[in-house]
Amino acid sequence: MLVYITPCNPLRYSRPLLVTRALSNIKVYDSRALVQKYSPRPISRIRSAKRITSGLGVAFSLLKLKAQAAIILNSLGVFESKLLCNIPIVLDYMDVFLKKDLRLTFYDKLAVESADAIIFWSRALMKIISSRYKIKKSCYIPQGVDLKTFNPPKIGGKLFRQKYGIKDKFIVCWSGGIWRNKKTGEDYQGSDKLPELFKLIHRELGNKVAFVVNCPKDPTLFKMFRDADINIIWVKPMKYNAPLRQSMYAAADIVVLPATTYPTVYYAERLKLFEYLASWSGIVAEKTPGVSSILRDKHNARLVPLNNTEKFAHAVTELYENRDLLEKLKRNAYTDAHQYDWSILVTKYRQFVSNTLSK
Repeated sequence: MLVYITPCNPLRYSRPLLVTRALSNIKVYDSRALVQKYSPRPISRIRSAKRITSGLGVAFSLLKLKAQAAIILNSLGVFESKLLCNIPIVLDYMDVFLKKDLRLTFYDKLAVESADAIIFWSRALMKIISSRYKIKKSCYIPQGVDLKTFNPPKIGGKLFRQKYGIKDKFIVCWSGGIWRNKKTGEDYQGSDKLPELFKLIHRELGNKVAFVVNCPKDPTLFKMFRDADINIIWVKPMKYNAPLRQSMYAAADIVVLPATTYPTVYYAERLKLFEYLASWSGIVAEKTPGVSSILRDKHNARLVPLNNTEKFAHAVTELYENRDLLEKLKRNAYTDAHQYDWSILVTKYRQFVSNTLSK
């Protein structure tokens, strides 16, 4: 039996759906439930020890399930499973946590060097890891986008504009998660730049523009919006392909993508990148290695220097004034989204896993 182990909610992270489409015989399991059931007791509160005991829970569950091979999303349980189960293990590597020197923790080093194969979601991260560690086999398969079920232009923006009473305003939208350091509150995603960015855009465009934010209601971020005296339209999180969420994207004239130098974000090809491509919206993004592997300035997006909010805002207002360029970016981005459609990625995923397991 081939199994897929994931710690992520498929309503928010749809990778298991891609995998089951690629491999019809695969069984999907929630690693959190497996860890709770099979981890040695007690699970230590020390992070390093907790990861090992949780990883053992994943390995013990594979033994219990009599798995013949496993694909594991992220590094938890990869080394332990390879050590104890003696079966092929493929690491589907979404969250690559690098230290400031771009090295992995010792635990993650064991995972990448013990896995029989690694599927990277980011070209930049694949290059870094492959150059520093002994990788047996790897390929690049990003999350991409399933244009059969997520295709905002086919939904149209009318539903969203009617629900929120937005008639003819120019919509600037950001959609994403909130990710902070639990101790310091440091923002890893770049979301804390939004209040200042929106303030600068509002200074130029006034009430011609409406700001839409689709994310969890983070107290820190929303206080910053209040302090900046910026009115936003908040759209609560919902299933990634919900009709209203797709209509939000279709209604947006511009979608913005701030970033940070936190390595896991800086080098990543984030999920929203592919949603943005498919939205038929103008994309304005801060330039990072991860972003630059997908977006090209003045082709399918406007790329601006990292941590320069004034240039970020200027790029948005420039597209407001230059509608020909805006339409060009929208059209090219939507065309490029088809390069990352699941119809292509599913085949690539199936071939890579099949070739790995046949050897």
